[in-house]
Amino acid sequence: MDAQQPIPAAFNPLIRPYLVLYVGMILVMTIVLIALAIVWFCREALKHRHDTRHAPAAAPAQEEQLAILRDIRARLDEVAALLRERR
Repeated sequence: MDAQQPIPAAFNPLIRPYLVLYVGMILVMTIVLIALAIVWFCREALKHRHDTRHAPAAAPAQEEQLAILRDIRARLDEVAALLRERR
């Protein structure tokens, strides 16, 4: 073989279809998944905004629990004041 003669480049015929399918799959997945991600994030943001704007009033059981927690907080404040006085 002469050193001046160019060597033609060619893909292996068994690998070429794999590369075409692989690159095509990556392109399709990228386009589809980016679109799905945008739709999902927008839906979650709108759902969160809707939930916070139309939050229902606290149920009576929740009001009772809040009253109990406020009472506990007041008692803890009293204990803290007594401990400060002892020092």
